[in-house]
Amino acid sequence: MEILRGQLPSTGDTTALIDLRGGTTTYRWLHDRAALLAAELQRHASGPGAVGVLCERNALHVAGMLATWRAGLIYCPLDPSLPPQRLLWMLRDAQPVAVLVGPPSGSAADAVARECAGIPTLLLESGVLRSRAAECLNADVGGGGGGGGSGGGGGAEVPQAAGDVPEDGCYLLYSSGSTGEP
Repeated sequence: MEILRGQLPSTGDTTALIDLRGGTTTYRWLHDRAALLAAELQRHASGPGAVGVLCERNALHVAGMLATWRAGLIYCPLDPSLPPQRLLWMLRDAQPVAVLVGPPSGSAADAVARECAGIPTLLLESGVLRSRAAECLNADVGGGGGGGGSGGGGGAEVPQAAGDVPEDGCYLLYSSGSTGEP
């Protein structure tokens, strides 16, 4: 986060990311979105643990990853293209303290919504907390998951997570290896 924050004065309005569709995202937008989401995670997540990020690979996903780390939590990517059964297994195993979601993603989103009832779930596009994951995943979020532009935000600042030490986890990745099982 320090590297990203350090880019703001000199390159805040320049391109930080280019997505597969050719859309661009600035350092300022990425910083501001991560700060907003991190503040919401700190408000709503119940203690240390993993945060599931269910979103296609785009600027919103990167913002969710950075926000999770900024809030002192463990990033757990949830690929919406995975079979719903695999996502459910991952969620049950990870027991996330919160889930960040991008635009609705079909059957995977429906499965995650049922499994995450009661877990704080936030929209990556707005940082809005939904009381139930089903509401969040089926919400009409418009746009399309890129982020872009300069964000125009005021540069929200989030206190660093208390107790961050090198031994803390930062990433929870599931791999099937050669068995086909997570």
